[in-house]
Amino acid sequence: MILGIDNVKMRAVLSSIHRWLGLTFGAVVAVMATTGAMLSFEDGMMDSLSPHVVRLTGAEAPFLRPDDLLARVGRADPRFRVERLTIYSDHRRSWRLRLAGERPWMREREIYIDPRDGRIIGARNGQSFFDCVEDIHRFLALPGRGSGPGRQITAIAALCVVYLSLSGIYLRWPRKPFSWRPWFAIDFRRRGAPLYRNLHAVIGGWGAILYLVSGLTALWWSYGWYRSGVQHLLDAVPERPRPAVVSTPAVYGAAVYGTVWSRFDANVEPDFGAATIFMAAHGNPIRISRLAAHARHGHMTDDYYFDARDGRQIKIDLYRNRNAGAVIATSMFEVHRGSFLGLPGQIVMVVSSLSVTFLFATGTWMYFLRKRRTGETREVAKGRA
Repeated sequence: MILGIDNVKMRAVLSSIHRWLGLTFGAVVAVMATTGAMLSFEDGMMDSLSPHVVRLTGAEAPFLRPDDLLARVGRADPRFRVERLTIYSDHRRSWRLRLAGERPWMREREIYIDPRDGRIIGARNGQSFFDCVEDIHRFLALPGRGSGPGRQITAIAALCVVYLSLSGIYLRWPRKPFSWRPWFAIDFRRRGAPLYRNLHAVIGGWGAILYLVSGLTALWWSYGWYRSGVQHLLDAVPERPRPAVVSTPAVYGAAVYGTVWSRFDANVEPDFGAATIFMAAHGNPIRISRLAAHARHGHMTDDYYFDARDGRQIKIDLYRNRNAGAVIATSMFEVHRGSFLGLPGQIVMVVSSLSVTFLFATGTWMYFLRKRRTGETREVAKGRA
């Protein structure tokens, strides 16, 4: 008995809510899971499809400094502003430029440029496709993007994932929890609803923890209060250095970025991997995030902060010096998609995401089988009456 409620009644209530949420939001969750699996390896796939974009060809020549390159790129499209520039120590790679829309409903653009002359090479093949998949994953491709109704629907769906995972574990819990057979054995001798129920329970039990991680991490981007609460829980509240007076550079390619890059370049080895310069905005300092070539995932970065007025270095935040909570908080995206544990973790998360569609299908089919069986029972009862 739990909280004065009989266990049988508790299971009945939890099972009804589980079924109702699965039927109402199950399709949304399945779409989010499938599109999330598709996005897991988007960078690698687009790089493979676009060797002429990400790799430089032609004669070797000295590279431009970041401030000179930004000056040449300028405001190619007044609807977008330069948000970040990624520079690679590999001299065979193009540099990546990210442009943010001037309006909240405008999606970001990502283009590659030739660091030898500032020529815009273009976007990678498949970029439009994966942009569409990402919009479906995050906002169901509804109007308004982050400011529209899609974000609220996916946030509620993430909450449903958390409940479905926890209630599924409770309903799945066997009488002998330390026996392997109830957790892993699928009885293919069964037919009809019993077989679907067994498949649903066993496969759902295999991935329950992964579904729970996916749902809890998805809420990170859904609610500001949730993100703040998790940061306090992990003792990872960000401390962004803010100079007393900051004047954001008025033009792209301002000399301060050249000064910042020179000071950063002097502090790192020539084979630094990738360095992303985040443009100063809203009174924030300039930040350079350095990702080593051998990094396990894309957020194992060392962050360097510089004063936007004169390029003076303010702070260095090295990945190896962060506590466990800060490591998780700054790598939440990698935890969400499984790459926090490297390629094996990413593959496991992709498989678990794809299994969500199977759970939705079996759960829905069991519901209809149950409705049909209930209707047949009523017909038999009427006939006897």
